[in-house]
Order: sequence, then C-alpha cells, then structure tokens
Amino acid sequence: MRAFISYSHKDHELLKQFHEHLAALRRQGLLETWTDHEIPPGGVIDDLVNAEVEEADIYLLLVSSAFIDSNYCMEKEFARALKRQSAGQAWIVPVIIRECDWLIPKLKQFKALPLDGHPVISRHWHSPDEGFRNVAEGLRQLIENPPKKIPNKTTKRAGNKKADDFQPDERHITSEQRAALNKLCKEVVDRLTASTVKKDDQKAKDAVGRSYGIVWSQFHEDFGITEYRLPSLPREQFENAKQWFRQYKASKNKKLKRTDPQKYRNTLTGAIYAMAGELGWEKPQVYTFASEKVGYDATVESLNDLGNRQLEIVKQRIRYEITKRKAKSGQAKARRKGKPEPASVAVSRLNISHKRDPSSAGDLHTYWLDISFTNESPAKQEGYTLELLFPPSIPIEADPANYEIHDDFLTVEGTPYRHLTLKSVDTVFRGQTIQLIDKARRPLSYKMNHDLYYAAQGKNWLFRWAFFTGNLPPHDGVSPWEQMHAF
Repeated sequence: MRAFISYSHKDHELLKQFHEHLAALRRQGLLETWTDHEIPPGGVIDDLVNAEVEEADIYLLLVSSAFIDSNYCMEKEFARALKRQSAGQAWIVPVIIRECDWLIPKLKQFKALPLDGHPVISRHWHSPDEGFRNVAEGLRQLIENPPKKIPNKTTKRAGNKKADDFQPDERHITSEQRAALNKLCKEVVDRLTASTVKKDDQKAKDAVGRSYGIVWSQFHEDFGITEYRLPSLPREQFENAKQWFRQYKASKNKKLKRTDPQKYRNTLTGAIYAMAGELGWEKPQVYTFASEKVGYDATVESLNDLGNRQLEIVKQRIRYEITKRKAKSGQAKARRKGKPEPASVAVSRLNISHKRDPSSAGDLHTYWLDISFTNESPAKQEGYTLELLFPPSIPIEADPANYEIHDDFLTVEGTPYRHLTLKSVDTVFRGQTIQLIDKARRPLSYKMNHDLYYAAQGKNWLFRWAFFTGNLPPHDGVSPWEQMHAF
C-alpha cells in the first residue's frame, strides 16, 4: 500500500521519528511511503506532489497547529485527498502529533491516531516513541484488515491480488528504467496541461492529476500490465515503452512542424485554402499567387509542388492580403459615413543605407550596409527575420555565423536575385529602434568597381522582414540601385 505523508515543514523532526517507526511495515512490504523529501534536485515540486497524491492508497496527515495553519497542506493536499476519499479511492488517517485544536468538521470526521486522538507529544504517552508505536500498530491493523465499505483500489485493478505486493526480478525493467519512463510520462503530461498555466493553482493541479491517470491507464492497458503496473513491465519491452511515450506526446502536440511534418503540411494547406476563400479566390488564383510569392517562373499546378517553408510564406502573404482588404473596407465605410478614416495599423519602418569605407582606395571600393528598423507596433516583438535580395553580380561578404547565404536564386518579376537571411530572437519593445546591421554589428559588405556598378545598374535591392510573433504581416521594401550609390 502506498502512503502519501502530508506535513508542515515546522514538524520536520517529528516526521523523521514517525518515518523510523514505519520501518517494520516497509520491510514487510506492507507500506511504501512518500514525502516531498523524495523530490530530486531540479524536480518540479508541484508536478511531482500532484502525481503522488493521485497514486496514494492512504493519506497520513501529521496534524499540528502548523499543519492546520498551512494553506498548502489544508487547501491543496488535504482538499485533494478528500475528493479521492469520497470517490472510494483512498483512506485518510489523521496522525495528531502535537496539541492543537484539530476538531474542525472536515478533519474530525476521520478516526485519528494515536488512540483516541491523544497527541504524540503529550502527557498521555511516556515518550514520543510510545505514541508513534501506537500509530504504527493502528496502521498495521488498517492495512491487514481494511474496511469493506471502501474498496481497495488495487483490488479493483487486479481482483484479489495487490499490485504493491509484486516483487520485480531480472525479467523486469530496473528502477533506473522505471525512472526514465516516469520522466517521459512527465513530458507528456507537461504537453497535455500546457494550457492550464493560466488557470488557478487548484484547477491546474487537478488537470495534471487527471492527465497522469489517463496516460498511465492507457499505458498499462496497451502493455498488458494493468495487474501489477510499471514494475512488471518485461525488460525487452523497455525500448517499445519509450517509443510509446514519444508517439503519445507527438500525437497530442499542437505544434506539428517537427513531430509530424506531413500533418503540419496538411494543416498549412488547409489554412491557405480557407483564407483564399475569404478573398473569393479559386484554386488557379491561389496557384498564381503562390508562384509569384515564392519566385517561381511558371505557375505551380498544386500546393503539393511547394515545400513546407514555401507554404508558410504563402500563408503569411495571403493573411497580409486579407489584412489590407479589411483596412481598405474600413476606410471606405468611414468615407461613406462622412467620418475621418481610421488610422492605419502601425507597422515597422526599415531604414537602409550604403556607406562607403573611406579606407578603401583605388578602383575597387568597399561598401557597408547599414540597416535599422523601428517597432511601431503597439506590442513588443519576440524576434524578427530579415531577408535581403540583391543583384547576382554583387559579391557580398558576410560572416556565415550571422547570416544564412542561400545558393539558389529567387526570381522576382522576371529578375533573378541572390539572397541571404538574418534571424534574431532579440526582444524589440514598442517604439524601440534597433540597429540590425552596421560595420560593428553583424557586418555585411560588398566590393564595387565601375564594371560591377554598371552591371548592376537598373536592378533593385529588395528587403523582406517579419516578426516571429506573427501579429504583424511581413513587409517588403525596395531600394533602387541608383538612389543608393554615387560611385
């Protein structure tokens, strides 16, 4: 039988004495105890406590004035124990360890130990050892002769056999392997309950407890170990068990980009068609639009011709088209009503300039790109991406640690461009201007002489930038070559 010991940390010394007096029950395999001392360094306290609360067969409450004064003990651990006791899933045994007024309705309904509720630390006992011995004897009687009106949950799982009596041997997984599977289970539960972090503590804890119960029930059933649970898992099934948890986690993961690329692709495709429907576009219009945005010369025949990254670009650009349409519709509606047009949504302003390095001499000169932008969105942005498209004849020099320089060419309006990408996870606060590129920060330069200058004449520099948070549409910018240079 598994016991969860709830106590106030002010009674730490009495907990140690109590634990010693339970040694005989533990050695006989009648009782397995758990306290928060079992939590390893780095363990998430609330998650591990919740898991143990859900697994306990019996709750031992070390009652004192400190226990009753503790919100965590009374309103979290004891409250959850009451729900499981009411459902017939566990017993509650108050152990009165110090003199206090413990006769409150929810607590006094349970028969307490030691005998007649005399506190362990009192004149009734010659010593604390005598009081704790009485508690241990009472627990032995409860375990060996459980009340019939409350079904033993291990009996419900396994007929007349008790899972806690099972003794694993070399045929079954080791304690280290059990710990590894428990860790994987916790990762699954973290994924399932990620949305509960905004709820109040008790609702979040209840959600975690329910998720542990669901996952373990399915696991035990799938592997045929419902009778004796995880300790009875055959050793040769360990790798399959790990894979089971990974697949379970992936199947519940809302962010399918990495866990299931094909399903993520289907999600992207469906979203594109749905947004195109808002614009009134038929499939041929979608394919033409997609071809233009990804730089294809010919129109694609299906979205299946595009990769996931290209589908993401198309989705962003269609969303931007919807935003523009809504903005124009709002302005037209305002004009019809004779009202001032609503202010346009603030967007980011990109500032671009080319600076010649004064130290360069002769016919070949070095130019540095200087790029900054201002976040004019009303919200902060968690990171950004910048894509630079430039004439193929321009020899760009960039540190590969800062930039991703692509080998392929992008064609925009019939003109091929080389391109590179800069990504950052820096937070950009509202109204903040940051320097993306200059001679000192992520330097980006190119060489230029008369031949290169005339070869690039008539071409443009193209810029595309977007925020990771997605609450602003991507933006395009064009800088005519002639305006950027005075060679």
